[in-house]
Amino acid sequence: MLTAEPTVARTAVPKVPPTAARPARPASTTAAPTARLTAVATAARTAAPEVPALSTTDDPAGGSGGTTSWPALRRCAAVEPEDFAARVWSRQPLLSTREQLAGAGAAGFDDLFSLAAVDELLSRRGLRTPFLRIAKDGVVTPAARYTRGGGTGATVADQVADDRVLELFADGHTVVFQGLHDVARCDRSIAGSPRDVREVAWLSVRDYAVVAGPDGATSLEVVRGGSSDRLFNSVGARMGALDASPSGRYVVVRIDGTLTLFQTEPEPGVRLLPGSNELVRSITWSRDERLAALATQDAITFFPAETGRPAVRIPVSAARLQWR
Repeated sequence: MLTAEPTVARTAVPKVPPTAARPARPASTTAAPTARLTAVATAARTAAPEVPALSTTDDPAGGSGGTTSWPALRRCAAVEPEDFAARVWSRQPLLSTREQLAGAGAAGFDDLFSLAAVDELLSRRGLRTPFLRIAKDGVVTPAARYTRGGGTGATVADQVADDRVLELFADGHTVVFQGLHDVARCDRSIAGSPRDVREVAWLSVRDYAVVAGPDGATSLEVVRGGSSDRLFNSVGARMGALDASPSGRYVVVRIDGTLTLFQTEPEPGVRLLPGSNELVRSITWSRDERLAALATQDAITFFPAETGRPAVRIPVSAARLQWR
């Protein structure tokens, strides 16, 4: 089963006068596709239902009320749970600043998303829209104010420019990240690995691919049986977001924000992606690596991984794909 995280629709919702109820349509009799695509629908803009009362005695986190219960709420709000239930819940917004949360003894959120992680995403990861938005006073800032072309010959100016983001942030704009997911990090050194390893993607129990090297001179290398093969040298371009197919035959990495596919065996090298003239947002493979699917700004394309020729194209915009 293939799941897709949809992008936010950028069209206004028209106002339609109420109409009489229509009769129910019969169930579809078409055959279900082999790979089922699911998407999270946007919230319906209907009248808000009645909000249930917030209990401060029945703690789902395992507490029994009092000063030790509701740890998640205490971490997010600089008021007591009882005050939150009585004055805030379903009644009004609450702004809790960093200083107020620190004064209330909250642990902060650096374990989830720190300023160091923000700096890495903006300055080293080649982030593209729509994974970042900027707004001020409730108005979304046009992407052209904080993006530029990603590298020599780039025709799509959608790569986030960290210097422009910094200027807007200093001017009071809010930076919003979306579609992010956590990547497990290796917490120990790897024997025989190249120097200055930045990212690792495991290809098997013992083999792996790495992005290594200093800023401005990184390389993509594959280590098999203790022997290292260099697939690509990046001079002056940012390289990151390394990922691998289930058995490690293919690896992908973003070079100046552009998703690039490499084959690691039997003949290592660059592989062309279907619709390579489009912005590729995500790629995934079936467990046996016979099929692959990639998401662009306009469609999801399924294709045989061996040939790379597009087989099925579905006009659905998605930010991230995962084959299950």
